[in-house]
Amino acid sequence: MQEPQQKIIKHEAVSLLEELTAAYQHISVMKITTGELSLLEALDSPNSEISAKVTSQIHDWGKKLQVLLVKDDRFPGNSVRIVRGDGGGSGFYPNFVGVSLVRIALQTGSPEAAIAWLQKVLATTTATGKTIHALWGVPVEQEIQLTPQVKIVPIDELPDSVQKRRITEGSYYQNMSLVMPMLNYEQPQSALMIDRQIKPFIYDPDVQQNFNKDEYLQTNELLLDVTLALTVVGPRVPISAAQWFTFDDPDLEKAGISSGIRRSQMLEILPNQSSDYPVLDPVEASQIVQAYLALHIETRDKVRVALQRLNQAQRRRNIGDRAVELSIAFETLLGDNANTEMTHKIKVRSVRLIGGTDKVRKKNAAIINKAYDIRSKLVHKGAVKTAKSVTIDGQPMSPESIIDHAILLCADLTKIIIRRGSIPNWADFDIAEQPRTD
Repeated sequence: MQEPQQKIIKHEAVSLLEELTAAYQHISVMKITTGELSLLEALDSPNSEISAKVTSQIHDWGKKLQVLLVKDDRFPGNSVRIVRGDGGGSGFYPNFVGVSLVRIALQTGSPEAAIAWLQKVLATTTATGKTIHALWGVPVEQEIQLTPQVKIVPIDELPDSVQKRRITEGSYYQNMSLVMPMLNYEQPQSALMIDRQIKPFIYDPDVQQNFNKDEYLQTNELLLDVTLALTVVGPRVPISAAQWFTFDDPDLEKAGISSGIRRSQMLEILPNQSSDYPVLDPVEASQIVQAYLALHIETRDKVRVALQRLNQAQRRRNIGDRAVELSIAFETLLGDNANTEMTHKIKVRSVRLIGGTDKVRKKNAAIINKAYDIRSKLVHKGAVKTAKSVTIDGQPMSPESIIDHAILLCADLTKIIIRRGSIPNWADFDIAEQPRTD
């Protein structure tokens, strides 16, 4: 009784190979209307319209292969298999494998290799990969280990993937929209990267379900916090461009439908100028990031608000709006429960914390005082006269120059508090002698 069964198994296996070979031979000579792109280039095109068009043309072949797959005892029959990434799973077998088999056959030039690829993927229990968080505004010359978990690397040094190719395409972000922010014309310069282990890599949803997503959420929050902390290293405006996951093994990357998924943060305020910031200082960056992450949760929440407002103050164009953002940053760090004499408190506390010679302190006090004047003019009069300058430390300063200097002071102040590890107790601080730092 077993001999006929063995013959049937062999026959089905040959049928799968024969069908895949026929698909490969047909599609490899198929004409496509995508300009000078080859079929494989069209399949992997960052232009979703092109890739979707070619994929749809080979979809029928994929459905034929699926019928044969479930009959072949080298595979799990009709039992569904899910492939995991860093943030969840996506369907893989049997409904989505057909097109992938054709693609692998085209890439390798071997239908046999495509079948071997599928067997490898279905047998893989544990996989490693990287969560990648691409950034604008943070150029780096080389890899920097910011924390034991997180490193930042130049965008060109990221492992190859569909998502990397998409964001490094010169015209990827450009479109015909009437809203044309500067970011449309700039590629991200760097990316945060975290090594991850995915276990199980592939699973039966009828047996294993409801994976804990806490790790993904914690990783996402960590990357956003690291990005925000880099605001004061410069200062600069680090902006999250895109986040994705890529497997270390190219074969597993080809299996993950989720590897083609890009997650982005909604930007409420778009920068008004090019992100021409200095190369990141590796020593200061790692010190600030680690000290920020080590802050007590209540302190970190306040510093986070200050960082967000400092970041937004650098994005905004209107002088009054920038002054308002800065005032919120200063008051979050230096304010207390009393609302009286706020400008005076902010001026005195920031000058004492930053320190310096008497001349530096007087200049800093004048800049903060004038920055608050600019804020008040916007709030109470609705406009700021940008052409009117004032004299500080013997030099004429425009409102724009005053705000630029106030941004530097706010960044210095934030770094001091991050390095201290706490916000001072103002009741004690205001009456205690402070050591000079000049």
